[in-house]
Amino acid sequence: MVYKCREEDYRKIVLKSKTCRDQRRCILAFSAARLVDFVWWAELNGTGAEVLYQAHMGKGLEPFKEQNGLAFRTFQNGFIVLNDSEEDQIAELPLTLASSRNV
Repeated sequence: MVYKCREEDYRKIVLKSKTCRDQRRCILAFSAARLVDFVWWAELNGTGAEVLYQAHMGKGLEPFKEQNGLAFRTFQNGFIVLNDSEEDQIAELPLTLASSRNV
């Protein structure tokens, strides 16, 4: 007998941050984990990033993409963009219709 796994049966990789001490690092760790479908866990009390407890991005609508030093991915309830360069950037990125309806 062959068992075919459904997507919802796959195990997720859990990433636990022990060094999440400030808002910037917490948001960066959360965003990087979500870009590649990891589940991110950290104690956020007192970091200024407690709002991440309410961040429910939903399922990714597409794999993450990279363009001009930016990594980005659209989700059911929003999008994540990470700047991997040393410089600030202003960029226009393509968004799927489902993710741009509430922007």
